[in-house]
Amino acid sequence: MDVATIADRAAEKASKSAKSAVVWGGIIIGVLLFWAQMEPFFSTWFKKAVGWPTNAIERAEVTKDKQDLENKLKEVSLAATALQLQQEVQKLRTEFQDLKAKVTR
Repeated sequence: MDVATIADRAAEKASKSAKSAVVWGGIIIGVLLFWAQMEPFFSTWFKKAVGWPTNAIERAEVTKDKQDLENKLKEVSLAATALQLQQEVQKLRTEFQDLKAKVTR
């Protein structure tokens, strides 16, 4: 073996390795570019399939609906508490009248 043959083989291997790296790099870049182009479509499709809001208007509507539901829940809770308090007041009035009647006898 002479030095020229060894150098040629080394250059050939380096050339194959460089070509392979360039090809794989190109494939990776191509996949990333494809994903960058298709990601909005996939995200929208997935969000619609799951039922998540897909844009700012839908998110605002969902937030408003959620807030309205929370307000209604608070109103119902307050109404139930008010009813309970009214019943307690009525019960205390009845007890007071009974005690007043006993004292005046």
